[in-house]
Amino acid sequence: MCRLISRAATGLFFLLCQFLAPGSIAYAQQYPGQWADDLYLVSIQKSSAPPSVFVDENNIIRKRVPPITEADGLPVSSEYLLSSTAMYWHKGALYALATGRYEMNENGLEVKRWTLAKWEDEDEGWHFLGGYITDRRGFIKIIPCDNGRFIFIYNSAYGIDLTGNAGPDKTPFARMSIAEGKTQLKIDAPIAHGMDDDIPISSLFAEASGGSVIIADKYAVLLSKHTGLYWIFSLETATLKHAGKIFGKATPEWIANGGNSKAILCANPEKDGTVLVSAQKEDVILSPQAGDAMREFNDLNNNRQPTGSPKSLEEILEVVREAQRTIGEREQELKNKNPFTVWYRIYPEGGRVERDIYPDGAALIREDSDIWRPMPDGSVKMGVPIFTEKEAKKEVRDDGSNTVK
Repeated sequence: MCRLISRAATGLFFLLCQFLAPGSIAYAQQYPGQWADDLYLVSIQKSSAPPSVFVDENNIIRKRVPPITEADGLPVSSEYLLSSTAMYWHKGALYALATGRYEMNENGLEVKRWTLAKWEDEDEGWHFLGGYITDRRGFIKIIPCDNGRFIFIYNSAYGIDLTGNAGPDKTPFARMSIAEGKTQLKIDAPIAHGMDDDIPISSLFAEASGGSVIIADKYAVLLSKHTGLYWIFSLETATLKHAGKIFGKATPEWIANGGNSKAILCANPEKDGTVLVSAQKEDVILSPQAGDAMREFNDLNNNRQPTGSPKSLEEILEVVREAQRTIGEREQELKNKNPFTVWYRIYPEGGRVERDIYPDGAALIREDSDIWRPMPDGSVKMGVPIFTEKEAKKEVRDDGSNTVK
C-alpha cells in the first residue's frame, strides 16, 4: 500500500492510517496500558505521537500528559521531535523517546537523532535527559529502569547491533545510561537475547523491535504479537531474566516466516504485576491453512502494478478506505472460521506462563473487537475502551440554582 503513496504524503498517510484503522475511534487505546497506583496509564490513538492519559476504572481521564512532540524548552529543534514511540511510567516519571528528520554525519552518511526526555508534573513539563544517534534505518525503543539505567531495543537494516557487532552473538538489547554531566546515552553492556539458537537472529531483531512493551510492577515484558515470543526484564537490575514462547509448538521456521499478524489479540498488565494475554488457538495459527488478512493484503499489493501515486487528500483517503475494506472483510471471514479466544497469564518473577485460564469478564468467542482492558479487581472489560474527560461536578447554591464546577 505504501508503494502507492508519494514520499511527500507518507507522513499524512501514516496519520490517516492511525485515525482510520479498523475498529479505531477517537480516544481509543493504542498501546498496552500501565498501572500507576490506582490509575491506568494509556496512550490514546490520535496521531503518530499519541498523548498519554491516566484514567480511573470508569475510563474517565484524571490526568493528561502532552506528547513529547509538543514539548517546549527542550534543547532540541522541533524538526527532531516529529514522532515518538510509546511512553513508559517509572517511579513517578513518564519517559519518552522522539526522533525526526535525518541529518548527515561527518562521514557523509545519513543518520537519525533520538531525544530522550521525562515528564514528572505539569509545572515542569518535559525535561531533557540525553540523546542518541543511529543509522538512518535504525529503530529503537527504550525501557526506563532503576538507578538511571535504560534497556534499549534496537533493529537496523544493516544487520548489526548497537555495539556494531554483526556476528552470530549479536543481540537486539543493550543496557545504557547517561554519565553525570553528559548529554549522550552510552552503552554499558549488550544484553544477550536468551532465545534458542535455532531461531534466526534476524527474526529475533524483527520480533523484538516490533513487539509490545508491557510494564508490570518491577518487570517489563516484551511480547511479539505475531509470534508469541517474549522476553522478561528486571527493572531493578536492567537485565534479562527470562525468555520464551507463548506458543510452545511454534517452530523456528514459522517464527522466521513472521508468524501470524493476529496470533496475539491483546495483552495488558494486571494490577498485581502479572500480564494477561488473549490469543487465537495455537493449533489454528500454526496451521499451514491459517489465514492472515494483513499479510495477504501486503502480498497482493506488493505484486500489483503501480498505478501512480495519489496526490490529493481525497485520493489518499480512498486508498486507506480500500485497504480498510479489504483487510476488514478478510479478517471477518477468518474470525467466523476460527472464532475462539484462548487466555494466558505471564508471571514475570518466575517466567511461568499459565495457559487456558478464564478471567472474569473475558470473552471466549471473539467479538467485534479483540481489545479489552484490565480492571482493578482482576477482571477484564471487553471492547475498545472509550476515555472521556473528567465528569463535571454540580454544586447547589443557597438560592437553589446549580453551578457546574
